[in-house]
Amino acid sequence: MVEPEEGGINVVSVGKFNPAIFQPAWFLSNGLIGAEQAKGAVRAKELEDISLEGVHPEATAFRAGWLEVQVTRDRCVLGTSELSSRQALFDFVINTFTLLSHTPVGAFGVNVGAHFRLHDEAKWNSLGDRLAPKDLWQGILDRPGLRTLTMEEPREEKDNIPAGWFRIEVGPSIRVPVGLFTATNEHFDLSDKDEFRSGGELVRLLEVVGPRSAQHAFEVIDSLLALT
Repeated sequence: MVEPEEGGINVVSVGKFNPAIFQPAWFLSNGLIGAEQAKGAVRAKELEDISLEGVHPEATAFRAGWLEVQVTRDRCVLGTSELSSRQALFDFVINTFTLLSHTPVGAFGVNVGAHFRLHDEAKWNSLGDRLAPKDLWQGILDRPGLRTLTMEEPREEKDNIPAGWFRIEVGPSIRVPVGLFTATNEHFDLSDKDEFRSGGELVRLLEVVGPRSAQHAFEVIDSLLALT
């Protein structure tokens, strides 16, 4: 695996949530984070006007050590900006939804974002040309260049793993000079005719697909970087 300059991973769930539950004190009382991690929790910028210790019915967002939490009534994002903590993240999500096993969940995805430094500007430009050949744009645009490319692989239900997709977005990094940004999303649909499944089903699936999904993302990214 080529090491990125920056990166992060999160698990995004779509369902019906009670944001007021997802407070540092609740995670601490259930043994999901430690006392120092809870004590050092920082309110996220999205909720600067909301007391960290207060209960808010619409949204919760905070950082505690490596952990990042953002929850609204219909979306739960649990993540980390430390790729080395991805197994700890999967364990955290599994333990959280084991406690919230009856929470309705309609879909979830494992997302990996990373910025890679390519060092060689010629190789950087060459990769863009291979992914989006400029010859196709001659006579249409002056000085065309790749900004964002998204590719998707649909997934059928198989081996008791629900249908979904694997999607990758590629483009120039805005954070790393002569860099490549990649964002992958492996999505799993848990809804059946608008009927959501439970947090327990998310736990079952994430135990199987979590580490495998992250590994697949890095393999795809490595294959792209090999084109340089």
